[in-house]
Amino acid sequence: MPTRGTVATGESTRIRVLFVTPYPHTAADTRHRIEQFLPGLRDAGIDGELRPFMSERMFALYAAPGRLPRKLGETVVGVVGRLRDIVEARRFDCVFIHKEAFAFGPPLLEWALRASCRGPLLLDLDDAFWTHPPQFRQIGRRLRDPQKTAKLLRLASAVVAGNRRIADAVRPLNPAVTVIPTSIDTERFRPRVRSQPRTVTIGWVGAWWSAVYLQPLVPVFRAICDRYPHVTIRIIGAEVGPWEGVRLECCPWRLETEVEDLQALSIGVMPLDDDEYARNKSGLKLLQYMGVGIPAVASPVGVNSEIVKNGQNGFLAGDSREWVEMLSALVEASDLRASIGAAGRRTAVEEYSLAKALPLLRQVISSAIAARKAKA
Repeated sequence: MPTRGTVATGESTRIRVLFVTPYPHTAADTRHRIEQFLPGLRDAGIDGELRPFMSERMFALYAAPGRLPRKLGETVVGVVGRLRDIVEARRFDCVFIHKEAFAFGPPLLEWALRASCRGPLLLDLDDAFWTHPPQFRQIGRRLRDPQKTAKLLRLASAVVAGNRRIADAVRPLNPAVTVIPTSIDTERFRPRVRSQPRTVTIGWVGAWWSAVYLQPLVPVFRAICDRYPHVTIRIIGAEVGPWEGVRLECCPWRLETEVEDLQALSIGVMPLDDDEYARNKSGLKLLQYMGVGIPAVASPVGVNSEIVKNGQNGFLAGDSREWVEMLSALVEASDLRASIGAAGRRTAVEEYSLAKALPLLRQVISSAIAARKAKA
């Protein structure tokens, strides 16, 4: 994993990019929006260095209640690191910010990074970062500049959007927008080679702040477990329940086994509420399920309705009746699970793979730097 230090320069014609993220390697958006691209960019002559604000230690604390003194201490460490980034930005040809450089106040650190760097500042948005998940009520939300995203959009030379909804929302403030869907490395996220087990496991993967979307499915899970004694519900990455009448397993998320844990599922689910934040999400859960070849059922919210062609490469369920109906069909027919899973795999490879997204990101970076040099 890239760490703080000197970027390898190689030939003088190589491009050097400072990738700035709020979260470390453990966070899915850091890995899927930035880190997985670094080897391919390097092969194309673009040397990138990843600089997260949060350490792995701070990111683990972030999800825990209380512990304010430790969180404040880690925040100070992060600010010191950002100040060092500002000084070192002069060595880079471009600063590429995923979401933001610092969570609080106006974009002062982002402005300083742009001023220090000899090239353009690019901004990547894969969520509706101008708002917050409705379930978030932390103090940090009150310390944010409500206009920060708008200010960042005006500051950036170009913007990368995780989906068309985000692109449409930000284009009035910055028309230089390129849509690069959140992607997965389909060479890593692959279907399992062993035969399907006789038991059926319906699974969900995510963090604690997304588990709230599971609550409306509890009656659905109860009905499925009552109807099919061989079905288990498995939640990866969050502690939920107990849910009466639901055969429930909660497992920790682990980076080293994330692919194997997904491959062990029979069916994946991605429920969402129909709110502004959810409508702008980029569908990573769906793509991970599809990548490993398991069928997915999702709420018809936002990009989910673009990724899933209902009944072809997955299913969209708008209410409890449809959730029960579609999950039941998949539980009862292993051949249907296999065919829908295979179609989902093709969608992931053909439309949402790292191999397809990499040239787009390479072009955005190269074009922005060339345009900046042309103006100089």
